[in-house]
Amino acid sequence: MKEAKEILNEIRKEIQVLQNLKAQAPKTPENPKSV
Repeated sequence: MKEAKEILNEIRKEIQVLQNLKAQAPKTPENPKSV
């Protein structure tokens, strides 16, 4: 189960990075073109 915990930790890190990027990004309505 250690592997599963490590995977969850990696996912949490990725989520934090994405949240940081969203916080830094200008407040604009989300649209498919920006992705």
